[in-house]
Amino acid sequence: MAGMDSIDVDFWLDPLCPWSWLTAEWLLEVERQGAVEVTWHVMSLSVLNEDADLPPEWREFNEKAWGPVRVLEMARQQAGEAAFVPLMRAICRRWHVDERRDVSEILAEAVAECDLPESIAQVAWTDDVDEDVRLSHKRAMALGGPDVGSPILGFVRDDGEQVGFYGPIISRVPRGEDAVRLFEATRTLAVTPGFFELKRTRDEEPWLE
Repeated sequence: MAGMDSIDVDFWLDPLCPWSWLTAEWLLEVERQGAVEVTWHVMSLSVLNEDADLPPEWREFNEKAWGPVRVLEMARQQAGEAAFVPLMRAICRRWHVDERRDVSEILAEAVAECDLPESIAQVAWTDDVDEDVRLSHKRAMALGGPDVGSPILGFVRDDGEQVGFYGPIISRVPRGEDAVRLFEATRTLAVTPGFFELKRTRDEEPWLE
């Protein structure tokens, strides 16, 4: 909104989570309004669930989910922070909107669309950046706690302490001042000492447009 200073936040996501993608798109809308500057990070559903007793279809998903976070982390390292968002959006569009499930092809196409080296896509099924992915995931979980998932949104309180929360989980992306109002409300709750949860049951599927 007019006259509001831009606020720095950190955001961790796994791009294969539809709720995380919608929250990311919301933050990008808030950023376009000049209200926030986001530092983007990966967290990993594969790491989160690697010791869980999963049904076969979720084990298959967990194996696929390694690829995108590895590629995003490698892009950030090789091409800088500016490469993260375009690549993330290219991956998410193919996975969530087009409902593609051929992860290797998705990643190769997304990397090419963003004019990044082909070698970045090839890291998907190696462990070259796993240590960095795990460290980024660990930082997110340290803020959100052991019983949350993707995404995690981090703020810095006036006393300098960083606090992070799971979400916000939204089923559609608010635009313009609506997006900024939601951000301001989220920040107010996040930096309030003693606040830790606000939740209700989801009653609609994500609007993946």
